[in-house]
Amino acid sequence: MIRQPGFIDGALYRSLQSDARFCFVNVARWESQDDWKAAIDAGEKHRSAKGIDRLSNWTDLGIKVNAATYDEEIRY
Repeated sequence: MIRQPGFIDGALYRSLQSDARFCFVNVARWESQDDWKAAIDAGEKHRSAKGIDRLSNWTDLGIKVNAATYDEEIRY
């Protein structure tokens, strides 16, 4: 993903509480939502060519994803 056009930066956060709803939170910044969508599509095509079904793979690993996109409202 980091080599895809429009990628700015990102960080993966791990919860310090064992009972947190989300164990990990991934925050990535992109130049535009279109760049992000293109990167997602490119990743899907790459995995598909290798016969990998991302959603099935994540389900098998017990990974639950809550994906969403946001605009920055306030930086502090």
